[in-house]
Amino acid sequence: MFAEGSKSYHEAWRVCGASRLSEETRREAFAYFKYLGSLEGMGGKGEAWTTRRCVVSPDFYPDRKINSSDNIGWFDYLVDILVGTDANKVKGRSAMFPLFEYFLVSWIDAAAAEHVYINDDAIREQGKIIQKRLTELPGCKENYESFDMSSGWLQGFKQRHNVVLKKKNKDLVDPAEIPGHQMGMTMQLEKFAPRDRFNCSDLRLELTRLPETVPDRRRVTVFLCVNADGSEKRRVLVVNRVATPLSFSQEKVNPANLPVIYRYSQRPWYTGLWYDFLRTFDTEIRAEKRHAVLLCQTSPSYPPPTQPPHFYKGPPPPVLTNITLIFLPSNLPMSLQPLDQGIIACFKATYRRMYVQALALHRTLTGADRSKLTHLECIGIIASAWQAIPPRTILRCWQASGICQDLMREEVAEEFKPERYIHAQESWCGRCVRQIMPHTHGEAFRLFWQLDESLPSEGTVPDAVRLIDEAVAAGVLEHGPDGINLNDVETGAGDPMPEEIISNQTAIKYLSQVNRYLRSLPETELRVPQGRSIPTRGAIEHHSRIISGVFQYVIPLTPGCD
Repeated sequence: MFAEGSKSYHEAWRVCGASRLSEETRREAFAYFKYLGSLEGMGGKGEAWTTRRCVVSPDFYPDRKINSSDNIGWFDYLVDILVGTDANKVKGRSAMFPLFEYFLVSWIDAAAAEHVYINDDAIREQGKIIQKRLTELPGCKENYESFDMSSGWLQGFKQRHNVVLKKKNKDLVDPAEIPGHQMGMTMQLEKFAPRDRFNCSDLRLELTRLPETVPDRRRVTVFLCVNADGSEKRRVLVVNRVATPLSFSQEKVNPANLPVIYRYSQRPWYTGLWYDFLRTFDTEIRAEKRHAVLLCQTSPSYPPPTQPPHFYKGPPPPVLTNITLIFLPSNLPMSLQPLDQGIIACFKATYRRMYVQALALHRTLTGADRSKLTHLECIGIIASAWQAIPPRTILRCWQASGICQDLMREEVAEEFKPERYIHAQESWCGRCVRQIMPHTHGEAFRLFWQLDESLPSEGTVPDAVRLIDEAVAAGVLEHGPDGINLNDVETGAGDPMPEEIISNQTAIKYLSQVNRYLRSLPETELRVPQGRSIPTRGAIEHHSRIISGVFQYVIPLTPGCD
């Protein structure tokens, strides 16, 4: 193990020589550590880790003054070199049961997305459920008979997968003290205009759920950010576990041209995404010569840029110059977040209604039924649903949070309250469901609607067995956790094949035909979502600019020509 000429031998001798010890003492120290490495049992590792806790007499270092604590640190370093070079250290061990740990991490991610409090006991409890289910599967080759989820294993598990558990604050604020905290936040926020006050949060969205159907595996993380008066909805960030869904490949989609910011990650959320968002947000606000405040929850998912997690290995965290971050104290209820006061619920309700409406429209136009939409179509609906939420409804949610007293003077009509808005979306969705699924009874639709679109409540604990069954159906036992895409299930038999991408000339022709259609309309205004309207003349001019852009793409302008 420590033969002359080996890597361990030279590295250990270099470290001993780098210290300020006499040559005789260095040789004595090296011989002693070489002896430790030759001990029997785990390559001498067990004895070495016991010996490292001993304190050697300071007389052992004749040329250097060292106290006992420094002595132990020197022992730590040398033992790590001598023993850890040729044998895995505890914190560097790979997983003994990769399939088991994969499902346990998946459950932790799902629980965090539902804002479910989890601790070590909860992880062990779910681990037993996962072990039991995997043992029942004939294709699982992992044997858990002698496996005990000890404290040491749990610590290593969390280090391997960067699992950070949020501590549960037992000292929740007394409800009588909440108005005082609201007033304190008001004093911080009133320094900024309503258009410069932003709130952000992430949520999990099930893309293709319908009444009386088996839950689909297509779920994404959606990150929303909006200001207090609803005038500025930031571009939606969508995090998917599939880098290139099938519909993207078929349609030759460039993700940069999507109406959302599309990112790929095996984890629902990670620190790099948060820092990228802050960096871009700060740059855009600075370009507009504004100063904004961003309100977000205290969570491991949103670490301050000045205090990145110890496991973060991405680009340097952003230095914010035009954005002030305000983190909601963890002992305050999450209902103080405007997004949790109904904005997220309104977004989910609008998405669900638009999704069912798209299936109903397809049946009306073609006479054929579709079981689900593609990833590409769902992402378009996500962007449309976010833009469809009325600004007055967003303002009402900010008012309900009670953290902006100056907004309370604004009058908001009953029709814009989130409860009324969600009810309208539910009625609209119900009519579309009866059109595509006429045999769906009322109770099934009610359960379907309340699954996602209810106003905020405490999260439900994810079903670990369901997570396993979904992954098994996707081929995890055949290909392993790294060889499958759990969300890439767009090859349903009922899905129509995509049409060929039209040529540039055909695109110009179709746009010209649309302009001809618009010019023939008797109306001078077109109704758009949120009760607004745009001049027909403006729509024609917009299409004309698109035609000009496509034409320049086909025949680029020569330099100096307009």
